[in-house]
Amino acid sequence: MALFMLAACGERTAVEKEPLRTTGQAATGAPSTVSVKKSPTSDTLEISGEWAGAGDGTIWTAFAIQGRVSRIEENWLPSGEPNSRRTMLYDAAGHIVRYFEERQTMVANSSSSPSLMHVMMSIDFAAAGGARTNKVVDGVERPVQSWDIDNARRHAEELLALARQGLSIP
Repeated sequence: MALFMLAACGERTAVEKEPLRTTGQAATGAPSTVSVKKSPTSDTLEISGEWAGAGDGTIWTAFAIQGRVSRIEENWLPSGEPNSRRTMLYDAAGHIVRYFEERQTMVANSSSSPSLMHVMMSIDFAAAGGARTNKVVDGVERPVQSWDIDNARRHAEELLALARQGLSIP
């Protein structure tokens, strides 16, 4: 877990809030917001946002060091579901390097009552020979599908684009 944690020193103060739209969000959808906090003792920026749409909402925090986003942590609140979280790590060029997701989902079928399913998935995009993946559903390893990888990459890119807009706020 230490891999996903970066230290930020000093107090941070809110600088400004500015409404944003998500990439692909319809004009009638709820706008997203972003705020920026700068550490007075380092080059670390903490860019926080809310991303609303389709009845679900997420809150996210991006960490930028020397003008580049290196990590984004996201918590989302699927309608009627427990909270879930994602962590995305980026290289100096802004490419997704690692993606981690932990979520709980209510599932049911015709022969049983609803139950909570726990899913943990990690994707290492920087692995030699292609993405190295791991997915565990209720303690049992499952294969990560190609669409899981595509969706993770696309989501990480969209969230990075939102976070980068916060870099331009003074």
